[in-house]
Amino acid sequence: MVIFVVGLFGAGIVPAQQLRLMAAAPEAGTLLLSLDSTALYLGMSAGGALGGVVLATLGATALAAVAAAVYLPGLVAAFLTGQDVMSLPEKRAQAMEQNNPM
Repeated sequence: MVIFVVGLFGAGIVPAQQLRLMAAAPEAGTLLLSLDSTALYLGMSAGGALGGVVLATLGATALAAVAAAVYLPGLVAAFLTGQDVMSLPEKRAQAMEQNNPM
């Protein structure tokens, strides 16, 4: 059940992340989204590889500590580069107008 909840919230962050990227640079939206997808897949691959190394060398009890050590710098970076979430819908509307003029 815990894995389901973690997976649900982990997958739920992707649309918000993509919206943030599109709002940050609408003119490079497709490039940013492709780079974002690439980074997600590389991260999943690296996470699996790191988890395997940790299991083989340190054992299962060390997985949580290593996961936290990898996760925390990303969390800090996300907070330091955060945007005003209230302005994102307006930025998205502007991005949509620029990409699809009528």
